[in-house]
Amino acid sequence: MYLVDEDSPARRTLLGLLQRAGYEVQVFAKAAALAEVASALQPGCVILDIETAGPESLTVAKALRAGRLALPMLVIGRSHGDVGYGVRAMKAGAVDYLEKPCEPAVLLTAVSAALAELRTDTERSHAYDDAKLRIAALSPREREVLEGLLAGGTNKSIGRALGLSPRTVEIHRARVMEALGARTLPEAVLTAARAGVQPTESQ
Repeated sequence: MYLVDEDSPARRTLLGLLQRAGYEVQVFAKAAALAEVASALQPGCVILDIETAGPESLTVAKALRAGRLALPMLVIGRSHGDVGYGVRAMKAGAVDYLEKPCEPAVLLTAVSAALAELRTDTERSHAYDDAKLRIAALSPREREVLEGLLAGGTNKSIGRALGLSPRTVEIHRARVMEALGARTLPEAVLTAARAGVQPTESQ
């Protein structure tokens, strides 16, 4: 958890709230200080008090989004009647905007939601990387058989397209399933889709 807040009293209040909720918090007084080390930080939620850090601090949110860093940002502040205030924060890359003063429970709920989204993104990224590795381990022929399966081909139609017997296709198919760690064809299709494998045009 990362807290960006230039106002010492407000920072202490937020820090205490987050620590009591069980979060480990690293504090930055300036948004620029966070930006300098962002690429080296562990994945976590960033809370930015835009009221104390200044509107220019939204450039940090833009940088985090552009860098695809695993640092979802919550922005808090007072809009003073400016209805576009929160919209600008969201467009800059914030995952949520909270109007001050906000209830502790509301802030903690927003933090929890941001971290849940981060976990989902991380799991999706790991699944993608795993799928790419598994697909890369296939032989060229196994890759062709997989593409045929994705197109809805049968052992017979794939064999006809590749000049193989249905029995040979069946053997390659079994190897593909094993390499992808799939017990069923839908599981194999899901892994292939994650890795961006496209079906052959026709079978």
